Amino acid sequence: MITCVLHWLLLCSCYITPKLYLDLLQQYSTMLSNGKAELGGNRRRLLDGIAKLAETNTALDAMQTQLNGLQPLLLEKTASTSALYKQVGCCWPSTCICPPACVHGLMRDCLQACLWLCEQVCMR
Repeated sequence: MITCVLHWLLLCSCYITPKLYLDLLQQYSTMLSNGKAELGGNRRRLLDGIAKLAETNTALDAMQTQLNGLQPLLLEKTASTSALYKQVGCCWPSTCICPPACVHGLMRDCLQACLWLCEQVCMR
């Protein structure tokens, strides 16, 4: 069928010799082995990624458990720090008028201004 189409388009005959047929088989074999190698590499990469995700999930679960275990300690430390602030008589950071972004140190000048204001208020 293909030879008829080529003959009609090119107005010449197309013959397949044993040499051309063997070359075709060799080329097909090469393309097949390259495709299998690429598919195997992609599969291995996907399996490695899945294993890494499972490992990360395990580590995340362990960290979440550890964080949940440290939650009461954090509440205790927060309470003791607030009590220490009250004992010292300092109002900062509980009455600081700066926005939370400033308190977390994202804007250094604002944080310095809050500390200066706290020193002025607490020193009175």
